[in-house]
Amino acid sequence: MERYPPTIPDDLELLVKPSVDADKQGRGYQRHATTKLAITTWISWLVAYLLQKDPNLNKITVVAINPGGLIDSRALRTNTPMSMAVMQTLVLKPLLPLLRFLMGPTIRPAAPAGVDVVDIALDPKFAAERGFFTLLQKDESSPESRDEQTQSRLWTQTLTWVKINKDNTLIPLGDT
Repeated sequence: MERYPPTIPDDLELLVKPSVDADKQGRGYQRHATTKLAITTWISWLVAYLLQKDPNLNKITVVAINPGGLIDSRALRTNTPMSMAVMQTLVLKPLLPLLRFLMGPTIRPAAPAGVDVVDIALDPKFAAERGFFTLLQKDESSPESRDEQTQSRLWTQTLTWVKINKDNTLIPLGDT
């Protein structure tokens, strides 16, 4: 379903004020994926350059989790063509065992993904974890999310958007 891959644009304002496009479905999926990419990129900077380096903050745990491809996602039945809802009902749900066999355990319903999110948030075994997870396994996020220049640009722009500066926060902002 991915017509356009997610990417952090050079003009970061496009993240909050995207251009209008006739391909609402394709761009909708791209914007959804780009949002996830931006969150993962932002968290990577937060962990690497703020939480790990500041002794006052190094006990804070932050994770991003890829819950998997959710075959009963609301995204497949809300504000999408009827064919998507039909595909979800008549193809994805009935063929889930085959899809899992062919594509792996990340293809799954939303309920177990929700359980994983709660587990990673509350289970003491994840208390000291940081970074990116797929399901409940430590993983490596996409190359773009690990790009330090992209991380820095996004972090700095986020501070501008929310009007955080050295004068109005106790968080050490470093060189930003």
